[in-house]
Amino acid sequence: MTSYKKESMQGEIVIVLGMHRSGTSMVTGILNEMGYETGETIKASKDNPKGYFENSEILALNERILNGLGYAWDSITFAEENVTSRIPYPAFIDGKELLLRLLKKHKRIVLKDPRICLLLPFWQQLIAGIPDLTHKYVFTFRHPMEVAMSELKRATTSRGYHSLGGKVDYNLRLWFIYNLEILTHLDQSSFILSFSELIKEPGRVLNPLPEFLDIEMDNAKVEEIYTQFIDSSLYRNKTELYQQSKDKPQNAFIWSLYDTLVRLNEKDIISVSDANTAIKAFSFMQHVHNFNYAIKEMPKIVKSHIS
Repeated sequence: MTSYKKESMQGEIVIVLGMHRSGTSMVTGILNEMGYETGETIKASKDNPKGYFENSEILALNERILNGLGYAWDSITFAEENVTSRIPYPAFIDGKELLLRLLKKHKRIVLKDPRICLLLPFWQQLIAGIPDLTHKYVFTFRHPMEVAMSELKRATTSRGYHSLGGKVDYNLRLWFIYNLEILTHLDQSSFILSFSELIKEPGRVLNPLPEFLDIEMDNAKVEEIYTQFIDSSLYRNKTELYQQSKDKPQNAFIWSLYDTLVRLNEKDIISVSDANTAIKAFSFMQHVHNFNYAIKEMPKIVKSHIS
């Protein structure tokens, strides 16, 4: 385990967890309006017209770490066990300094980059190294087929970014990796929400959030905030249009995990025990490291030939 000098910094971090195209930007925008700062973020785009709310330095650090480990954000492989032992010491120093800079400006910050889902033990270790710093999770999930079709669309317009996203089944497996990694590495309770329910019933979904965050905010203020971000016209790639892949027996484990998330979402907050129980049915899939190692660099190799 990497060690470094601890520095006290009172403050709170909310980490937004979720696969790409699952509403993480929307949720982070809402948290930003609730008083959680992001720092300098990357610009909005046609894929996310309301903004990504993604700190550019955090994104760059995550990319650097993944590349150093031989991964890309779209590698359909689980991170190996004890992944933090393979992350170079300078990354811990840079990550700690990044957090301290943010916290010196803002006592409440929100971290959002879907790559965090693949490197959650790294960020947990950083936070644990700063006394008096607390953290909470907000976990958003979306139907796997909706995510897969959204990634398919993005792959057709940005092949160099998501070179293998032209296959629906590939994107489905990527969805599975991200969501199972989240459940595997939760170290405390998390607020959980469904993207589709957030779009359809934002008040019901979000009204319990301030209590979870331990901030005072009435429902009227919550509504004022979410109306800035939730636009049902942006809810594209709806589930009912893409049911064909569900009939493939080789995808059964994906739908099983989605059904598990739906059951967990029956209550607003999931505990570590809830997460541990949920992943038992899938634990066998996380012990294929020899297979993982052989294919993890595939996206990087393909991208190098495209760009």
